[in-house]
Amino acid sequence: MAADRAALGLEVLVTGGTGELGRAVVDALRSAGHTPRPMSRRPGRGQVVADLATGSGIAPAVRDCDAVVHAASDPQGDPQTVDVDGTARLVRACREAGVTHLLYVSIVGVDRNPLAYYQAKLAAERVVARSGLPYSILRSSQFHSLIGMIAREFRRGPVCLAPTGMAAEPVAVEDVAAAIVRRLEAGPSGAIEEYAGPERLSARRCARLWLGARHHHALVVPVVIPGRVARAFRCKSNLAALDAERGTVTFADWLSQHPGDRSR
Repeated sequence: MAADRAALGLEVLVTGGTGELGRAVVDALRSAGHTPRPMSRRPGRGQVVADLATGSGIAPAVRDCDAVVHAASDPQGDPQTVDVDGTARLVRACREAGVTHLLYVSIVGVDRNPLAYYQAKLAAERVVARSGLPYSILRSSQFHSLIGMIAREFRRGPVCLAPTGMAAEPVAVEDVAAAIVRRLEAGPSGAIEEYAGPERLSARRCARLWLGARHHHALVVPVVIPGRVARAFRCKSNLAALDAERGTVTFADWLSQHPGDRSR
């Protein structure tokens, strides 16, 4: 039944539809013959306007949708209101609208790191899992753009700091978006799955790749970051299981394809 519906094309609401991942999901859905409905707090061409923080507009946004990709998040603002309470508001609207698949996008390691934002994402996962809706949860590793931004922030003139003992599996948003579409077409799994980039890179290697691609001459200096959150990252909490599905675009590939990105 799910395969038949997918072949006919799905009507899919994408929360956070104007964000980095949301835009990629919208493009991937269109390419696969589905009809995306990007949701944003602000009006724009082809967008539906709704606000997870207040609940305004959510009910009409989900109406007549086959599935919802929940990619909206507020990592630098109020994740409790948006990620946790907002997910609960979305779940209620989905139940009332008869949505048959809610796919929540989370992060690898949210269950192994005390970072407040990660704990909010974990709480949102639990809201989805206990919702009574047919659901899937996809935990992604860090996007290439985030690793590039961190490298930029850690550059201090002639040196670039590299947190000791930390590593990452940077992934392309396009790869994650394609994985999301495949899961929508397969139907709800009722499970948590991980998706990561093709390489496991140390923080030092990430810094060197970024510096080389940006033609910066700086000494990579290891630094130990204190605290429970940093300790969790040193324990590789952010790395996916070895058998997790993986993308194909390496960090070096992404750097070469984005010479003008904000991480310069």
